[in-house]
Amino acid sequence: MEPFHPLCEAAQPCELTPGELHHPLMRRLARLSADAAVWIPDLFSAVKEQRSGGMINLALAYQRAHQCPLPVAVTLAIERINRTIREFQELRAEIEPSLSPSGVGYVEGMAGWIRGCYYWSRTVPRYADAAGPLAG
Repeated sequence: MEPFHPLCEAAQPCELTPGELHHPLMRRLARLSADAAVWIPDLFSAVKEQRSGGMINLALAYQRAHQCPLPVAVTLAIERINRTIREFQELRAEIEPSLSPSGVGYVEGMAGWIRGCYYWSRTVPRYADAAGPLAG
């Protein structure tokens, strides 16, 4: 899932150059931000998804793959998300000095998307009923 690109680019004062947009580091940043943004809500929805038999959830995928209790699987998912965010931060620091103001804004938008998904997941009523203890 990569809905970020057109909206973020449209929000910049001018277009990114093709060199910026298609730069290998920029493409990797886009992939990392999409992964983190999609996986973070999985942490908050794992209990609800488990109860409903959900299949599309990073924590539940770890649970199935490792045949472990859900709390362990959530910890594995958190570690994966943290590695993804660390890589995003490292690549961002590497590419930012060479970016135009629009390129910097584009990358800031990706970081904002990750943050927004985290805050949304913490506050959305959709997961409120799953706030109980994690099942095994």
